[in-house]
Amino acid sequence: MNTDLLHYIILSGAYIVLFATAEVLYHKLKVQGEHSRKVVHIGSGLLTMLFPILFSSHWWVLGICSSFVILLVVSLKFNLLRSINAIDRKSHGSILYPVAVYMSFLFYDFMRGHTGLQSYFWFYQPVLVMALADPAAALCGRGFPIGIMYIFGDKKSLSGFVGFIIVAAIVTSLLAHFLHAPILGNIYTFVLLMSVITAVTELLASKGSDNFFIPLACIAVNYLWMFNIQV
Repeated sequence: MNTDLLHYIILSGAYIVLFATAEVLYHKLKVQGEHSRKVVHIGSGLLTMLFPILFSSHWWVLGICSSFVILLVVSLKFNLLRSINAIDRKSHGSILYPVAVYMSFLFYDFMRGHTGLQSYFWFYQPVLVMALADPAAALCGRGFPIGIMYIFGDKKSLSGFVGFIIVAAIVTSLLAHFLHAPILGNIYTFVLLMSVITAVTELLASKGSDNFFIPLACIAVNYLWMFNIQV
């Protein structure tokens, strides 16, 4: 069997187990939809860390991401996967999530092709900021509801904004260090700029569109910084 195909089957199975776990949490253990959704959000982000290691071509990533877009669209239409969809607000975040993952993998593919450098940083950083900093903002906003504001109909908070910046800075710094990211210039300025821009993006995004725009903001800052364009 083709190695990529085997990896595709294994990862698809892992995602199905993740969704099934969230369904058990929601239906059997009565975990709130917002919380079971975050479990899938974080778990999916961690599973995607295997993509650049297991897949030799972006076409396999397109295949697995497309499969889950179809699954999520069907679940919305027929009121399935309540652990993801049972939230008290309109959101397209679950559908945009796999789109953002594929977009991030394309950027990683583009960067290694145009720079001659192999660095997982370009894939991991957009995905992990989305997977970890976004839920952190929600948790901080609910746990410490300071500076509540409504932007484009969505409830936001200053505490969530600060929480996002802190987690995004930690994620970016750790990845840059351990993956030896080819960051030009001052790394502290880069981390601060990345964290603030993505936090502002999350603040302004509505109805789950942050799952698309946060990775896009990461990609934009990475691209501009890598090619030494002043942001």
